[in-house]
Amino acid sequence: LPDHPSVPRLVESAGAGWLPSMPKLLDPLGPEPMQVLLKVSYNSQTAFHAACRKNHVAVMDFIYSNFGYDLESRCGRSLHTPLFAAVSGEAKEAVKWLMDHGASKDTPSKYGNTPYSIAEENNLTEILLILNTY
Repeated sequence: LPDHPSVPRLVESAGAGWLPSMPKLLDPLGPEPMQVLLKVSYNSQTAFHAACRKNHVAVMDFIYSNFGYDLESRCGRSLHTPLFAAVSGEAKEAVKWLMDHGASKDTPSKYGNTPYSIAEENNLTEILLILNTY
């Protein structure tokens, strides 16, 4: 499924917060939509990572609740987790949701940085306040 036509549309829909389109895009995929959800789009992110970066918690919750998405899944050249995406996007609600659901702020990327270190380096004080409560 590397070139599945639904991948770019899923990533675009998730990143835009278009929750109503998600079931419509996933339904024709049959019993294994997770195979497509885990595929990385042209911009090096999965649909879940895109939703995290753009703070679309309803989309995140839909994907996680219906498909049991692995919160430590990695994508892109740097092998970032969804929490990296949320921190990079300064998506406070997404960061809180991910931490509430067990994401790790200490998972290193390919280059050794962590979501926490990214928040520190960029002086993201509100994100650091959230991360420090876990």
